[in-house]
Amino acid sequence: MRFCYYCMAQITNEELNNCPVCSKSLIVEPVQTKYLRPGTVLQDKFVVGYSLGAGGFGNTYIGWDKVLLRKVAIKEFYPQQYVERASDGVTVTVSNANLQQRFKRGLKQFLEEARNVATLQDIKGVVEISNFFEQNGTGYIVMEYLEGMDIRTILKKTRKKKDYEWCRRVILTLLDILKSIHKRGVLHRDIAPDNIIVTQEGVIKLIDFGAAKNAEALASLHGDIMLKEGYAPIEQYTRDQPQGPYTDLYAVAALFY
Repeated sequence: MRFCYYCMAQITNEELNNCPVCSKSLIVEPVQTKYLRPGTVLQDKFVVGYSLGAGGFGNTYIGWDKVLLRKVAIKEFYPQQYVERASDGVTVTVSNANLQQRFKRGLKQFLEEARNVATLQDIKGVVEISNFFEQNGTGYIVMEYLEGMDIRTILKKTRKKKDYEWCRRVILTLLDILKSIHKRGVLHRDIAPDNIIVTQEGVIKLIDFGAAKNAEALASLHGDIMLKEGYAPIEQYTRDQPQGPYTDLYAVAALFY
């Protein structure tokens, strides 16, 4: 049995050169060294496919859960400015020994945030997290794979124009999700178009809860503050101002605008 590492379809016909589901080549292409090689197996359970995207703090891959027999999304803690991939294609090493403690602090925050979000699984609209663990010198979070597009992509495809009713539904749904997570004492702190997914069934999901905290954990004492201009409220432009539900609500208003 082999996989199409683009869509994780299981291929039984060994003679096929292209995936019968997504039509992409079944020949495994080389990837940049910052990514895991397609076919890598984590925890003897999760098969890694091609990257779905990368940010400043991690890579996200399509994957396959060999136990539950379903597609998943796998997020790898990989802050590019601090680490590099070893020659074995899997191990993550800190490029500068002086950054080791900062990396460990960021990794701890990455896994703690996964644990926090896992407690919110009863809230409709929060992405499901099924597993998180340390391996290869870094950390991984296994999430539900969402068939759909983030709002940034949707806006790009529609030339940044969606009708009022569609926007209203997205915003009201997002506010309802935030109301529930704020009651649990959890802040998102990174509400932006790329962190909201609309599935093919029209379900709205909020993802990537830990990005803002990961940025803080990795930043040096006098380093730059990392945020999303146009969405972050004034209290996120400094390290000593309190944050609260109002921090997320400002970003929602910016999103609606």
